Amino acid sequence: MQEQDNQKPVIDNDTVNTDPSVATETANLDKAEPAVVTQEAPAETVAIDKAPEPVVEAVAAEPEIERESMEFDVIIVGGGPAGLSAAIRLRQLAIAAGNDEFMVCVVEKGSEFGAHTLSGAVIEPRALNELIPNWKEKGAPLNVPATEDRFYYLNSATRSTKVPDSLIPGPMHNNGNYIVSLGNVVRWLAVQAEELEVMMFPGFPADDILYNDDGSVRGVLTGDMGVASNGEAKPSFEPGYELLAKYTIFAEEPWSFR
Repeated sequence: MQEQDNQKPVIDNDTVNTDPSVATETANLDKAEPAVVTQEAPAETVAIDKAPEPVVEAVAAEPEIERESMEFDVIIVGGGPAGLSAAIRLRQLAIAAGNDEFMVCVVEKGSEFGAHTLSGAVIEPRALNELIPNWKEKGAPLNVPATEDRFYYLNSATRSTKVPDSLIPGPMHNNGNYIVSLGNVVRWLAVQAEELEVMMFPGFPADDILYNDDGSVRGVLTGDMGVASNGEAKPSFEPGYELLAKYTIFAEEPWSFR
């Protein structure tokens, strides 16, 4: 009887463990739900045809144009009344100081000085008296003095009322002023500048501004001559000049260099 109790039962040639803890664990495993293994479908690969990249052909660099350069003490861009007056005054001061080698240059886009100055004007001669006191003896084209002022208030398209002179501010009176052709005045100023040995360059528009490495202006580049409408050089092509100076004065219309 004792041997029979110690003997392990055998069922279908399998050994059955009668230990309670092991039996309980085995029963729990039998009750556990079977694990579900999910296999993800492989991602679909979409082939995208890339457009062929454009082929960039190497462009040969244009040969650098050899340009002549000239150096001055002052370059003035624009040969109008302001530019020419500045040139005349600078040369007057240089000569008075004994520095006759002081070089001033004026570049003007018009074919001649005064070619682009078309307006009539009424000039107050006070500044001209200071610049060239003997302008009358030098034949300045100020020949028509203003003798009378008339101011009218327009009431309608057909009626007007004359404003009494006593109501007109003093600066608006033209007594002592002259009615002139401003183009003729500019031509006369150009002659006075030439007499003072100012270097004059009519027909040379300033095409670009030249700069030093520190950003300061070192001069201007005049426009190329002999260029066709398509931008190609004609047989008569002449490169512009590099005009260099310690000081550059822009007396041209400000929008020319925007």
